[in-house]
Amino acid sequence: MFENWLKGKKRPLKCAAVTPVGPGHVERALECRASIEAAWREDRGPFTELEFCFIDDSRGELGRSKARNLGVEAARRANADWIFFLDADDLMTPRGFAIFADCVNDYDAVWGLMAIKPPDGEYHIRFPQALSLRSVDELLLLDPFMTLLMGHFVRTEVARTLPFDETMDAGEDFDYYIRAWGQYRCIKLTETISVNRADRHSTGPRSATADQWRINASARLERGRKERALERYSARAIAALNRVSEEAQAFSRARGETTAADLPWFAGQLPHRGFVDVSGVAGGDFVLFNNNDDPVALHVGWLGEYQPATSRLWQQLCSGAAAVADVGAGSGYYTLLAARAATKARVFAAESVPAQFSRLQLNCSLNEARNVECLNEIDPASRNPALLDVLRIAHSSGIDYAIRALAGGRSAPDIFVTLDDTAGVQRLDEALRARGYRWYEIDEEAATLAPVATAVNSAGNRWATARTHDEVKALAGAAYCGIASAG
Repeated sequence: MFENWLKGKKRPLKCAAVTPVGPGHVERALECRASIEAAWREDRGPFTELEFCFIDDSRGELGRSKARNLGVEAARRANADWIFFLDADDLMTPRGFAIFADCVNDYDAVWGLMAIKPPDGEYHIRFPQALSLRSVDELLLLDPFMTLLMGHFVRTEVARTLPFDETMDAGEDFDYYIRAWGQYRCIKLTETISVNRADRHSTGPRSATADQWRINASARLERGRKERALERYSARAIAALNRVSEEAQAFSRARGETTAADLPWFAGQLPHRGFVDVSGVAGGDFVLFNNNDDPVALHVGWLGEYQPATSRLWQQLCSGAAAVADVGAGSGYYTLLAARAATKARVFAAESVPAQFSRLQLNCSLNEARNVECLNEIDPASRNPALLDVLRIAHSSGIDYAIRALAGGRSAPDIFVTLDDTAGVQRLDEALRARGYRWYEIDEEAATLAPVATAVNSAGNRWATARTHDEVKALAGAAYCGIASAG
């Protein structure tokens, strides 16, 4: 019984807070220390003792690396089991020790989310960033601004084996991170341990600019990739980046962190190559292959949807169609929506750009869309006279892409136009009005349809139909869209 009690009893652990105090940071260091003391009062986590090892470098003669190394030695002399590294211009979060508690037995170094505090406001999570890190590969593949900040816990003996390079005035942190992640059990948690106050940086003879830091850190990352034979487009690299990107995408979708305008930059920072799930659509989910290059797949991955009002209305109309043509089909998003909603209809997808046509074929094959015929020319030869007639009108108007048309038992098929070719739309507008068509502008943000006098110069997607207003109203309601007043 006594032996079992001894085995289960936790050994008292001591933590040392190591902080270099550089020029102009004396007052900041007091605030930094106060934040650690507040977290200690809130919850000590696994620790019973706390030691402060703040190294005075107010004249800037040591530099951050040497000051931190001196702090590590001070922590060792104080018999500290763990070190909490925190720069003087950073703060510890109130539950920093408590968050770390679950990691004390399984890891040798622990980081948290990157958080920033503006001068006049509450701190916020920097986004985009790698919300967690699980391997050195992930660390090496990403922009250094997207991964780690200095505030972290590390075993004292581990820190002693990884001294900071005292010859470096910038990028020494990433040199240390790469060595730590390559040799020891490291993790970045999806919780916030420390907060960076970004309004005042260190000064003095050993200080450096943000540009110098980026240059040095990026060079060290490049060297680390070469040392580990990590090719950026290898299967190993893609798997590592996909895990981080998919986690960030889920975070973005849940919190609305991304806008359509942000997508190119987000995709560059956290690239994704693989399958994107399109869910919640009539007829069943499907996937789109994305090589970090498909705007539709990027919308779905980061925002959770693509043109939702148009998509719902399109599927509602397709459900009663005998034939559907998607001209300028791109990678096949609307084609697959049609194939799911109209399983008995013939769906013709035309795409003239070779790379897009290959992606269209791949997506249709992946989703076993057997009722789709992929064509690399405009005329789908659908054998449906009404549908073919409308496509010929579009073609004669100079439009040979971004036209979606469908036909049921009607002589006047519904038509969707998603292009900005003013001259072509003008000609199509005139031709269709002569046949009794009216135009509706689709507002994606408000999920409404608005009758417009002309399709020319109207924003967003446009729907041309010869249906009565009552029919349009009923279809809009079934697609969860409202009818706005005429523009």
